[in-house]
Amino acid sequence: MTVDSDAAGYDVIIVGAGPAGATAACLCAKKGLSVGLVDYRDGPRAQGQCVWVNAEVRGILDACGVDADAVLAGDIDSVTFHSATFDKQITARPGASLAFASDRGVLENALLDAATTAGATLTLGRRVTGVDVQEESVRLTLSDETDLNARFLVGADGARSLVADHLGLAVSSEPAHWQAQWDTTLPASRGGPSKDRGTETAFVLGLIGKQGIGYLLRRADHLAIGVAGKAGAGEIGEYFEIFAEDAARAGLLPKGIEPAQPATLPTPAGAAIEMETHVGKRSLLVGDAGGFVTPISYEGIYPGMWSASIAADVIADAASSATAQDVLGEYDARWRTAMADYLRLPNTDLHFLLPLIFANQQMADRMAGAMLAGQNI
Repeated sequence: MTVDSDAAGYDVIIVGAGPAGATAACLCAKKGLSVGLVDYRDGPRAQGQCVWVNAEVRGILDACGVDADAVLAGDIDSVTFHSATFDKQITARPGASLAFASDRGVLENALLDAATTAGATLTLGRRVTGVDVQEESVRLTLSDETDLNARFLVGADGARSLVADHLGLAVSSEPAHWQAQWDTTLPASRGGPSKDRGTETAFVLGLIGKQGIGYLLRRADHLAIGVAGKAGAGEIGEYFEIFAEDAARAGLLPKGIEPAQPATLPTPAGAAIEMETHVGKRSLLVGDAGGFVTPISYEGIYPGMWSASIAADVIADAASSATAQDVLGEYDARWRTAMADYLRLPNTDLHFLLPLIFANQQMADRMAGAMLAGQNI
């Protein structure tokens, strides 16, 4: 991984080097565009956070030149659902591997390496302090007073996107949904699934106002436990503590494991559908910055990367057009055509679906498809 620089002029600058931003940088560079990728974090991403992603992510990883087998740790082909009171459960097996577990840090580092290999220039450890959008160019001012210039700008800087705020595109000043997760390495003596068996996955439905979820991902050497739902920043940690205690009493946690303080972050679940546009002057939003997070499972890595791949196509088309802004305007229609169904909640209130899920195997299998792969219930 390389880190540059005070260099200035690019075809496109991408703010935010998470999975969506790194994907956009890699694919834009592969299309022959000069790319600057800016992030406030410095150096390689920390490892140890277990996440799940739709199996369709393989196609995007292939397009980026990332070895999918090296970053996708284990397939998920079954899910055990639990009721909020843990008195009901059912295991769903949709008949295919719909998702994969991954270490978020491993995935991000692989995408960043792919982006730099494709020719993108990384500017790490600096924050964006100013955005000046002109008719035909964009200027960013960084925390070290460096200015970067580009023809186009991509905001991929998370749920509290500075770029979205500067462009007047932010869906709200404070995300309504939050997520809390705690990860730990398990000693070999804890048992758990073997690498051949993949990742054991459990969702607890009906938490946090009946619409939130709890979840556990367990491999032979790793356990992740978390909650997500419509809650404030100060509330989500309390929900996590209650959920962890209930899960332990229900026997879902290995003996001797006591979750500690979780990592918490805002998650703009479903916000993409609510936003009037993701297109500003000379600019687009992708990933969490654009609300590309599935509202049923709170998974944002795959839809974020998907939105980035669509954005890269649009920017490449705009770069070769005499009416660049008009071409950028096509982004809204393109992503909605491809992704809207994936990002919508089911028409039926999930609260009323819960009894059916625990009483009907077919409904449980369909719910697994919805949770892991965004399929319709």
